[in-house]
Amino acid sequence: MQRLSIKAPKGDVPLGNPVELTVTLATGELLGDLEVLQGSEAFFSQSQGSGPAKIVREDGLTKTIQIVPVQTGSVDVGILAVYADGSIARQTVHLNVVACAKGLKRFYLNSGFSALPLVLEDKAEDRQVWLNPEVEYNDRKYPIYLRDSSQIKLSVQQDKAKAVIRVEKNGMIHALREGKAVITGDFDGVIDRVTVNVYTKEDAPDGYRRVRQ
Repeated sequence: MQRLSIKAPKGDVPLGNPVELTVTLATGELLGDLEVLQGSEAFFSQSQGSGPAKIVREDGLTKTIQIVPVQTGSVDVGILAVYADGSIARQTVHLNVVACAKGLKRFYLNSGFSALPLVLEDKAEDRQVWLNPEVEYNDRKYPIYLRDSSQIKLSVQQDKAKAVIRVEKNGMIHALREGKAVITGDFDGVIDRVTVNVYTKEDAPDGYRRVRQ
């Protein structure tokens, strides 16, 4: 018998901002608090955004809880209840979390670094690197490190006839030739930029060349 059900809001929900879920429980004494488990199919669960549920309203066996999504894209939110009779009830809802500038304190396209070096190594897989976007919200204690850049509008400033890099929607950067390019990231209207410098193996700065060896 299902002892727990969840009603989630329809449509997209904002990253880093409170979202309310309605949880309905079956009769019975609970041991401890309702628990929230937040993550995704690949990353379930993660510590930030998980823990004891924050209950904002109660009406008998129906409780309205507030969560703050801490990842973009398809996010699983599980609610766990342990009953005194030893049974465990757990249900999961799927949220589509989108970029949101409300309450945003900082947006970094690449972990706060304004420059990113790449070397034209012999193997194609050694000529690529991921962007590492992160955001900070006023009411969140820790930054949110985004899994990829799919929720960021990316554009590249470079000579289209002699492209220096190719950037995939998910934030993977591929070095194509020696030169310089600027990647601009638009996170719900908030902008950050990163300059990508692509070097040949011979011209790469000494410090970076030692790291690659």
